[in-house]
Amino acid sequence: CLLPVMVADGIRLFVLWKSRELGVKVEMGQIESPFFRPVVIDRFRLTTVRPCAFQVNLEAQRIELDLNLAALFSRSSGRLVHALVIEKFYGNIRRAATDGTETCRLDWRMLHRLLSDQLRLSDFNLEIENADTQIGLQHIDLTASDIESGKFSAGAIRLTSSLFHQQFDNLLGATSWENERFTIGALSLARGLDVETITADFSGLEKKHFGFELNLDAFGGKLRASIASENRDKGPVWNVAGTASEISLEQMSTALGLTDPAGGSVHASKFTFRGDTRNLSRATASVWMEVTDFSWRDRSADTVMFGASLYNRQIDVAQLYVKQRDNQFTLTGEYALPSKSADWLNPNFRADISATIQDLGDFARLFGAPPNNFSGSLSIAGTLNGRDRSVGGNMTAHGTALLLVQMPADLPDARRSVKGSRLSVDELRAQPGKDFVQGSGEVDLPRL
Repeated sequence: CLLPVMVADGIRLFVLWKSRELGVKVEMGQIESPFFRPVVIDRFRLTTVRPCAFQVNLEAQRIELDLNLAALFSRSSGRLVHALVIEKFYGNIRRAATDGTETCRLDWRMLHRLLSDQLRLSDFNLEIENADTQIGLQHIDLTASDIESGKFSAGAIRLTSSLFHQQFDNLLGATSWENERFTIGALSLARGLDVETITADFSGLEKKHFGFELNLDAFGGKLRASIASENRDKGPVWNVAGTASEISLEQMSTALGLTDPAGGSVHASKFTFRGDTRNLSRATASVWMEVTDFSWRDRSADTVMFGASLYNRQIDVAQLYVKQRDNQFTLTGEYALPSKSADWLNPNFRADISATIQDLGDFARLFGAPPNNFSGSLSIAGTLNGRDRSVGGNMTAHGTALLLVQMPADLPDARRSVKGSRLSVDELRAQPGKDFVQGSGEVDLPRL
């Protein structure tokens, strides 16, 4: 007879105790706890009151909880909630400027125990703001169960940033809740963009481990991505991996609502990252991408290939290759990230450059330069390196009918080498218009 009253008062006291510990304010209306029936909470509201990384404001008109009282009273490790129903939910999560002392701390163990066997959301609305990026979920309805598949529907999902604005309306899909992995699948976002599966892994939530997997049929190709976090004493460590193949840039530009659509396709791409996002210099990462038939505004290229890796504060550029009709450019090299801010002007690096450019204006346009400032043909080959504030290397160049920043000149031949603070010009021949210049010599360069 006393159990309904004990449950209602126990929930109120428990929420009050946890809210003070977490630095949030919770307001609840009437709590009904009928015997052998789910607990019903009317008008639930949660807001942050301490300085936190995110300001949270959540409100639900009605929450229904089917509690597992056996796990609650026996203090076992089982789930505390058999079923959870949330109706007419409105929330806003916004990143706030803090002084670095985040006093809000989540009880991850309790959050893990509150994962329910069954879930139903009705008219769920949530706004997430982070700097200039916003995510909006409107009129979400979903059901999920560990014994059968569920349904998902959304009135609208909105993505907004400084680069694009896109909204997906009237979405329908299926859900699955198995082994603490929540999956939404069979979701058609837009023409050419279908979600095979989106999976969130909550199995390691108690230890602040979180996983996310995405599989898309995107713009004529395939896109796969996975994100996982590991909790460490100095902060979270993120593991990110992704692959893409045969992605149409034109279809992607249209779907994302870019003001200047691009053309071509991502033939193949791979990306990996492991580390703390707050200390990128100690992270490890790799990227490989091949883009074919690229075009954007008045820029175009037949093939662009780029491969690089980051390890132990060293960036290794395996290849940067650009093929543009009769123009070819290849760059490989290494770059050591400075440990001190004062060393950014004196980095340790090595670069091998090889280029055969028949149309310098077209090549310069690809990198944003005005095409009327450059023209002619140019070939370059050589190596340049720097270490301990000393620069070395050698370079040869040959140019014909050159126009460099609207200055006409021919460069029949030029061979230069650098060692320490001395620049050696073995041979320089230039012909600006009807004039002719030829020379050789050495120049002492100032040390930075």
